[in-house]
Amino acid sequence: MLTFRNDQITEIRRIKDDKFVQKVQNFIKLNYPVRTSSLTEKEIDQSIRLGMKRAKAYNLLSEKSMLAFIELMYTLTEDFDTNVNTRWTKSILSDSNLSESQKLTSIINKLNGA
Repeated sequence: MLTFRNDQITEIRRIKDDKFVQKVQNFIKLNYPVRTSSLTEKEIDQSIRLGMKRAKAYNLLSEKSMLAFIELMYTLTEDFDTNVNTRWTKSILSDSNLSESQKLTSIINKLNGA
């Protein structure tokens, strides 16, 4: 039987998170060049990690959902879920009856006027 120590599990998670952050950073820089041109690599990294933490608080746990949440941060405003103009998103994100994809689809549909 294979047994992992807690520190090994923590290290595996850190490596996985670092790979995801790098992938998202490349995506964000490619797709949001104006928004990221004045940011340092460290600032983008911190923004992504903050987005991951906030996404997880809304039970958005898949990489696809976390990426969508981070994209909303770069498309709308970093604090879109609490910002006065877009805080309506918080009620959707907090709805425990909705799946990850339903939450994000609802937000996108509302933004598109559907």
